Amino acid sequence: MSRWSRRRRGLWPIDFEVNISGLVAGEPFSIHLTPEGVKAEGLGRFRRRMAPSSQEEREPLVDVIELEGEVKVMAELPGAERDKIDLRATEERLTIRADSPYGRYHKELELPSRVEPKAVRATYRNGILEVHLPKKEDGIGEKIPIE
Repeated sequence: MSRWSRRRRGLWPIDFEVNISGLVAGEPFSIHLTPEGVKAEGLGRFRRRMAPSSQEEREPLVDVIELEGEVKVMAELPGAERDKIDLRATEERLTIRADSPYGRYHKELELPSRVEPKAVRATYRNGILEVHLPKKEDGIGEKIPIE
């Protein structure tokens, strides 16, 4: 059996088709891979609306790293300006909100350890927000001398 006859019968090992019919206008970071709707997404997750808009909220890509004395959070916020980033922390949660020309970012994280919200440090460079949250001291208490 020749290569061409195997290909006609669908037996060619590298025989595949590329179907771009799943592309949807206004969704530059999503592509439907199959008619069933299985798709690959990029640059965070969009919160769906009926009509695409430049003001759609996205979840930024975030890494949470627990170190010895602190929790480190790194978030990708491409296009956001430093003064348009709203960062809030409690002992157990971190909230990131930002506006950019490409849309809004919003992410709420539950932190792996309790932190000191008043001692948080944050930097923003080249679209990457880096947040250092010092861990709260264990509530062991002070030793009390007995008389």
